[in-house]
Amino acid sequence: EGYMQVISGLGQASPKSLLIVPILSQNGNEVIGIFEIASFVSFTELQKNYVQEVSTLLSEQIADSLVATV
Repeated sequence: EGYMQVISGLGQASPKSLLIVPILSQNGNEVIGIFEIASFVSFTELQKNYVQEVSTLLSEQIADSLVATV
């Protein structure tokens, strides 16, 4: 409560749930980013797992693009 407000043309409200998932480096020793997703309903386990999988894929893409620029 009070952490953040979602504001749109329809109004504003505080989200019920906040999902924060780190984006880890390939070796898992460093946080290179964070997913922060707010929702007006609780997240299901399926949704949490999906965001975790996306986090893993994104970390691979970031690592690949860093290697390509070196």
